[in-house]
Amino acid sequence: MGAKLTAQQASFIRHGLTQRQCETEALVQIIAGSDTTATTIRSTMLYLLSTPVAYRTLQAEIDAGVKSGRISNPVSNAEANELPYLQVRLFASPIHAPLPARITER
Repeated sequence: MGAKLTAQQASFIRHGLTQRQCETEALVQIIAGSDTTATTIRSTMLYLLSTPVAYRTLQAEIDAGVKSGRISNPVSNAEANELPYLQVRLFASPIHAPLPARITER
């Protein structure tokens, strides 16, 4: 019994991509995703380091989470998703990204 295809794989096949083209497309998507991740991390750190009130707010949220036992070491994705200020900063980071990053992402 074969493995079930993902929606993305099924779309590739429906559009006539060969095995090699599917592998190439997957690599491109991984690289693109890692670039987006790096931009998010970089712009979030830049914003937090250049905006002391934002840094202190996030630090207080993390400290409260650790003190209450809601955050483990290392923090899990599920735990990070429960930190509202962290989520706001991560989702807002592309807005604060340096201009060259914003131009290339369009």
